[in-house]
Amino acid sequence: MKNGMTLQELMGDYFDMDAVISPEVIEFSMNMHLQGEIYLRMKDLGMTQKELAQKMGISPAAVSKLLSRDSNMRLSTIARIASALGCDVAPIKLVPGKEALEQLNRDLVTNDESAAHVNGFPCPDQAGSVASAS
Repeated sequence: MKNGMTLQELMGDYFDMDAVISPEVIEFSMNMHLQGEIYLRMKDLGMTQKELAQKMGISPAAVSKLLSRDSNMRLSTIARIASALGCDVAPIKLVPGKEALEQLNRDLVTNDESAAHVNGFPCPDQAGSVASAS
C-alpha cells in the first residue's frame, strides 16, 4: 500500500462500500491475512522459508511461490503449511460486506516500501527468514 492509502482509495472505483464485495477483493483479503499468519508463526518458531519447505517436502522456490502476492492456495496446501508449522487453521467466518471492508481498511497498515513490514505483516528477507519488527 502506498503511504496512508485505504484499500478503497487504492482500488478506486473497483468496489463501493455499500455494494457487494467482489470475489477478487475477498480473495485479496484472505490471502493477505493468511500470509501474515504464516509469517508470524514462522517468526515465532524462528523458521526460515527453506526450513518450511523441508518440513513440507517441497522446494524453497515452491514455498516462495506459495507466499507470493498472487498465490491462490488450495485448502490441502493450507493444511500442509499449518501442519508443518505445528498448528491448525481457525474456522472461516462470513462477515457482512460493509463491516468486512471497514475491518480490512483498519487492518491495512501502510509502510514505506523499504520497511521490514508490509500491510502490518513481517516480510521475508532474501534468505527466507522473517524480518523483525524493529
